[in-house]
Amino acid sequence: MLVLLSDLHLTDTTTARNVHGTAFKLLGAEIEAVAEKKQDLTEIHVVLLGDILDLVRTNYWVRNVPPEERPWGGKADPQTGMNAETAVMERHFGAVLDAVLDSESGRALVTMLEGLPRPGSARPRVTYVIGNHDRMFNNYPALKDRLRARFQRAELEFALKLDLPDTYGVLARHGHEWDENCHAHVFYNEVLQPSTRVGRFDERVYRAMALGEVVTAELMSGLVYYVERNFADRGWNTPEDRAFLESFKDVNNLRPMTAAFNWLAWFVRGQGAKYESYMQVMRAGLMDALTSLLRSRFAKQWDKLQTDLVASGDLTDHLGRVLCLVKQKNGLKFLEGLASLVDALRGKSEGLDSLARGAREELLEGEARDDRYQYLVYGHTHEARQDCFRAGQDHRVKFYVNTGTFLPFVERALDGRGFWTAHRMTYAVLFNNDEDKDGRLGPGPTLDVWNGLRRKLTH
Repeated sequence: MLVLLSDLHLTDTTTARNVHGTAFKLLGAEIEAVAEKKQDLTEIHVVLLGDILDLVRTNYWVRNVPPEERPWGGKADPQTGMNAETAVMERHFGAVLDAVLDSESGRALVTMLEGLPRPGSARPRVTYVIGNHDRMFNNYPALKDRLRARFQRAELEFALKLDLPDTYGVLARHGHEWDENCHAHVFYNEVLQPSTRVGRFDERVYRAMALGEVVTAELMSGLVYYVERNFADRGWNTPEDRAFLESFKDVNNLRPMTAAFNWLAWFVRGQGAKYESYMQVMRAGLMDALTSLLRSRFAKQWDKLQTDLVASGDLTDHLGRVLCLVKQKNGLKFLEGLASLVDALRGKSEGLDSLARGAREELLEGEARDDRYQYLVYGHTHEARQDCFRAGQDHRVKFYVNTGTFLPFVERALDGRGFWTAHRMTYAVLFNNDEDKDGRLGPGPTLDVWNGLRRKLTH
């Protein structure tokens, strides 16, 4: 039995709220129940499909580390775009990793994985497929050793993909490979190594930094840090103020992330008498975060990808325009209603998203076109979905699954005027040909996808 989940984004809790540790108790109980019910299981293999431990969603970088010593500052490594001071980077990332693993949710995840059932005498297997917020595992082997040291019972391995066509008919990746701001494929070819041309799935690209990591650390986490600091400087510490700051951490759960600019103004608008004062603090924090991001050495490198045209430009160009707007007195209010700019940041959203389009390409024309592959699994978007791109009379399929997230998911309401929140819990289960024999229509792997939503916010 193969269990796939992604995008837990466990953090040190300084700028984001972790999924509660009880979620892992629930998942562990579900896996144990399946193992008890299905006596024909040959193994239990959990696949952590990327962005499990988040090493950039933290205030550590803006709070503790001078700009030139951050991963996106200082002298650049020509192969990765990261700060070339390897020992220093390894030390910093190690400190963040330890803080994440020592959080309540971090401990609960390890406990759940260590306690997995053991069909026969087989050790529980855990494969950690590396995503973009945990990409640093590709650069610093000591980080892998640090995580392995937390496991005594389960067998932990790392991979860039899970490739099991003969047993489970599946290929699985994190999925950020199809996100232009989170995977450095074009950046590697055009900026880092312009004399070289490598493919999207080349190992060298997985070691290269992408702008999305810097946006998460400097803009999204930086914004939370600067707003909290501004509250402290003003002595704002009432229960109402503290509740506001705790809820404000949900800015990290916006999807798409670029909708955060609209969410900020919408969120502050609901604060009653404190609206104007909160709005000014938010505006100041956003200016600080955007300025820090755009001044970084890496953002300037990334900006070489595309010239700044009125209707074009890369993400750094769009963020530069946002900064110009926010510097105006009523800039944050104006930004809330500037739909055209936000649409430019978000890109096209109708129909298939970029990962679903990539999945279709990979299933029908790429690595998974082989008839042995029936299932392709990604994460990354935080939005669970299933798409069947081809089906035969023999019941064989070309089927895409996105495993969503365990986090609260905040997205815009369909009327475009507000945002709604709910906790999500999605995971996929695949059984091989020797398992899950009841009710089969024929040989081959079988699939279950469990997609839960819980909303307890009421007024």
